Amino acid sequence: MIRRVGMTRVELQWLIGDLSHSCVKGKAGRDVEAVNDLCEHLECAQRTGDGDLDILW
Repeated sequence: MIRRVGMTRVELQWLIGDLSHSCVKGKAGRDVEAVNDLCEHLECAQRTGDGDLDILW
């Protein structure tokens, strides 16, 4: 199931920071690459203002 979640720019920044921190501290485990990819998608959405994560790389 996919859900859209509304959040402010500050909340998005906190989410990106928390996810990045979990990668750096080794808390993402086997999912470190997936979490890192998610961070990149979220950062792109933050820069562009586009809330859609279907970004073509």
